[in-house]
Amino acid sequence: MTRHIAIPRVALLGALLAAGLSAAAAAEPAEGGVGTPRIDQRQVNQERRIDAGTLDGSLTEAEQRRLDRGQARVAGAEARAKHDGEVTAAERARLTAMQRHQSGAIYRQRHDGQGSVAGGGTPHPAGINAHQRHQQARIYAGARDGSLTPAEFRRLEGGQARVATVERRARADGEVTAAERGRIRGMQAHQSRAIHTARHNGRAR
Repeated sequence: MTRHIAIPRVALLGALLAAGLSAAAAAEPAEGGVGTPRIDQRQVNQERRIDAGTLDGSLTEAEQRRLDRGQARVAGAEARAKHDGEVTAAERARLTAMQRHQSGAIYRQRHDGQGSVAGGGTPHPAGINAHQRHQQARIYAGARDGSLTPAEFRRLEGGQARVATVERRARADGEVTAAERGRIRGMQAHQSRAIHTARHNGRAR
């Protein structure tokens, strides 16, 4: 005969709660010292959202520049917090609040109907130029906050120059075809990944 062992309800609930807390702790590692992986990842995600809004036409050039300045303010505050070798709980809370504010601004600007394709449609050709400016702002931000070494800065500037050259050639005959636009956007996507890698590879100046 199989015997069932009765487990007191309070003990069972306590065991389940302890297991849940352990799992949560494993999934959400605590940050300490100067490391800010969650903050850094959110910066990357918000840069991608601005990139997407620039490319799909939901952001105007003025909105894109304003959002870039917001990203730069967060990056500057993070660099200052890390300057003494430790990011305190209060500094982390402030950075998180700044990022929440920036996230709301990105959402509002992308949904305010002021972009070139509000409500859907074909991305505006001017999005290529706006995206170039956005990526240039990210490179300058990396130079200012020290996340790019001089060699990385020069390499990324070379990438920007190559995109600009291809764009000039595409425009030389007065028309940028769909194939040319696709090639330019592919180069910009590659450049965007290169900027992200260089700014987050730990080779700070």
